[in-house]
Amino acid sequence: MRISSNFLFCILILGSAKYSFAESDPHSSVLEPVTTSVESILDLFNNNTPSEGEKTPETEKSDTSEPKTPPCQQCDDEAASFHTAQSETWTLSLTGASVRVTPGSETDGTVTGGDAFGENLYKFLYIRYTWRHCANKIVFEVVVCFYNTEFESSKQAVSYPHGIAQVHIPIEANGKKNNSNFNEMNNKMKEIKKPGDSTQIHSIDTYSWFDNFPVDAVYEYFDSTYYDEDSGQNYNCSISVYLPSEPEENYISILQFYDAFGSLKDKSGDDLKSNMPPKDTPLSSPKKGTGINVIPT
Repeated sequence: MRISSNFLFCILILGSAKYSFAESDPHSSVLEPVTTSVESILDLFNNNTPSEGEKTPETEKSDTSEPKTPPCQQCDDEAASFHTAQSETWTLSLTGASVRVTPGSETDGTVTGGDAFGENLYKFLYIRYTWRHCANKIVFEVVVCFYNTEFESSKQAVSYPHGIAQVHIPIEANGKKNNSNFNEMNNKMKEIKKPGDSTQIHSIDTYSWFDNFPVDAVYEYFDSTYYDEDSGQNYNCSISVYLPSEPEENYISILQFYDAFGSLKDKSGDDLKSNMPPKDTPLSSPKKGTGINVIPT
């Protein structure tokens, strides 16, 4: 897979290519019923309270030093290449439908090559944070969206097959262990509470999730639909890539999740409990791809 991405936080949170709506079928378009009530969410929150002495997002001091993204040590010419940009700031915003990170420049990130992307060059469009509650469990995912540079814009690209590429990264968000790599994101989330709010965030703080993937990682990909949040429409234009789960590295604690996303409002002013859009509907049989190069530029 050759993801050329000058862009994103090394795609924020790399996770499971197996992530799904229905537990038995990772590509099922059937959404499990949301049974979580406010009380059960609070119970879940209380039951996962850190033990005495454990750090929380409020007590854990953020590391102000900028993490270093290592160069690609074992790049594979046959793998997909994510070229990640190092621009100073991106925009973190609440759209009313999702929490979104948009690039600071037109050159922030590309992806190309490998089994999934082939010779197409895709440019970074945005990162979308989505979640839902299911059976007292939080399903949390980061989706990195790109558009094919064969077209002048994403609006034109949605009219053509493989006009859009979506890379799905599942994040484990149900444990007690805090992830210090999420501190800056967590702090910045306190500045956006209602639709239209936005703030600036260092791009490097969204890269760290990508660092955990081995160059020979196996992923799954297929032709699929793409849900455009801005228009509220589905398009048959996407190639969807599901990266493998790395729960030991790609995680946040349940307290970090609620601290960052627990008090957001939707467009109606109600609590934003779940914001996961319709699942990508497969338009072709899933295939396996091998190889991920993360290349800082």
